[in-house]
Amino acid sequence: MCRVSVIVPVYNAEKYVKRCVESILGQVGDDGELIVIEDGSTDGTKRVLEEMAEGDGRIRLLCQKNAGPSAARNRGLKAARGEWIVFVDADDWLEAGCIAQACREAKENLADIVLWNMQNEYASGRRQREIPLRGTRRIFGGKELAVIEDMMLTEQTETGCSFVSMTGPYCKLMRKSITEGCVFPEHLDSGEDACFVFQVLKHCRKLVYIPDVFYHRTVLPESLSNRFDIHFWKRRQGYVNFILRFFGAEEDDRQHALDVFCSQNYELVARHYFLQKNDLRYGEKKKAVERYRQGVERDMHGRRVTSGKGVVCFLIRYRLFWCLALLQTIRLWLKRF
Repeated sequence: MCRVSVIVPVYNAEKYVKRCVESILGQVGDDGELIVIEDGSTDGTKRVLEEMAEGDGRIRLLCQKNAGPSAARNRGLKAARGEWIVFVDADDWLEAGCIAQACREAKENLADIVLWNMQNEYASGRRQREIPLRGTRRIFGGKELAVIEDMMLTEQTETGCSFVSMTGPYCKLMRKSITEGCVFPEHLDSGEDACFVFQVLKHCRKLVYIPDVFYHRTVLPESLSNRFDIHFWKRRQGYVNFILRFFGAEEDDRQHALDVFCSQNYELVARHYFLQKNDLRYGEKKKAVERYRQGVERDMHGRRVTSGKGVVCFLIRYRLFWCLALLQTIRLWLKRF
């Protein structure tokens, strides 16, 4: 068993945090630690945590004024004393044996990161496994790590499923030394998880993927990603520009992946305003999408897509999307009568 620091940022998770903590304590061992950062909750979360910490010396409870999950995770990283890092969100939980199995894989393969799969748990009771890579155990090293980076950028996994387990800080055992100097950007509130993971991957020499479904992610209907946000264009713009600057020195090697990344995020912003229920007028929606486009540090109309075929496909998708968005607007308008 390796010496692990499990970092859990907590905000208003009174209903879930006990389950989360209990799923971890059975796995960290006597020389491990569970660092819980209580981020200024307004419910009974702090009381629950204090009661649990009082009875177990492995729990290190750090309390702060509400500063957001990035600040909480950064504080946890600074406080960590283990040789390995695992992140878990307060409303999620780990399968028994997760950390022990990941530690064995890391030691046997001399890996810096061990990646595993997740299962999304919905309030309706529906469960959905997220397994982005095919096959059993796989090892990525050197230039092969670019495969993981490109999947994260293009959102094109081998199985066609979601890729949250790859872009999030969870579902990973990370050697602490490769996280040195890596931070969750506290000025961002969209995509900050992926920004951190991209930084860590740059220091990684070898990543081992195991097909086990060890992480359970609670999908809350009231989460920010599931409701309309009038400032979404600005939040997404900050994330996209961070990634473009981060990969700026490698633009030739990442040309295609970055073009796909930009076009997909452009469409994501457009879908948010035109296909998600909101009270904005058509002109206001269009203005928000245009402000996003103008503020992104890369052309959005296909001029820098590498091939002529890529330009044509992008423009067709771009035009078709706006037609679909217009039809959706008309349909919603007709429903009023």
